[in-house]
Amino acid sequence: MTRTTTDRLVGDVLDGRYEVLQRLARGGMATVYRAWDRRLERIVAIKVMHDGLGDDADFVAKFDREARAAARLCDQNVVSIFDQGYDHGRPYIVMEFVEGSTLRSIITRDAPMTPLRAIQMIEPVAAALAVAHDAGLVHRDVKPENVLISDRGAVKVADFGLARTVSSQTSTSTQGLLIGTVSYLPPELLTTGRAHSWSDVYSTGIVLFEMLTRYPTMWTRWWPPAPAATRNPGRSTAANCCAGSAASAGHSNAACGPTRPCVPWFSRPRHCPGRRR
Repeated sequence: MTRTTTDRLVGDVLDGRYEVLQRLARGGMATVYRAWDRRLERIVAIKVMHDGLGDDADFVAKFDREARAAARLCDQNVVSIFDQGYDHGRPYIVMEFVEGSTLRSIITRDAPMTPLRAIQMIEPVAAALAVAHDAGLVHRDVKPENVLISDRGAVKVADFGLARTVSSQTSTSTQGLLIGTVSYLPPELLTTGRAHSWSDVYSTGIVLFEMLTRYPTMWTRWWPPAPAATRNPGRSTAANCCAGSAASAGHSNAACGPTRPCVPWFSRPRHCPGRRR
């Protein structure tokens, strides 16, 4: 998503209740705003579908599924959904506003991170996805931009807009376009168009790898190794083993089960079949 400060929707009041204050980010399907809830007198975030998409029944149904699916999730590491509505031909979702930054900003500023810090930040993400998987949902778009870190250090996963029940048989593509962020999409989503709980495991592993190395895994083929004298042994080990080397293997695999994503092999119990000897 790209940040900006100007938008014609800023200043409007949706459904006579939500006063749009500021545009925060814009994605391929919707725009996120900071708004004031006049009824409950609190700051919220509102995700509004782009112009024209509200006329497409498939997009409207998908947007509706997002609200219903995300509202079913109740966890401290998941951004809460407060309300849903339709205004001026565009559906919208009202969400918890997290004052802070995204994991993307932190990676840009601080990566490569130490293994300990990276694991401490990725564990809440794994916990949030575990809650979703236990509820039969797949996030489908795990990436640094969808991980929010509050000013108090709380980590929350946002935008379950691509979430869908694991048993759903509908296609991931809409109007011929694959929905998701290519750098973090698992191979099976690209080849078959269907996602599973372990698809989130793969994407989370890519995020962890990027936290440890500063590069997404697609860069590793051209990434020159550091000189032996300057190499960080701890970081190198963690980077090479993160996500069970799922990216380099060309497939996603959750050795310890789909509801416990992205547990590095070096932190797994000895009995875990995914632990390297």
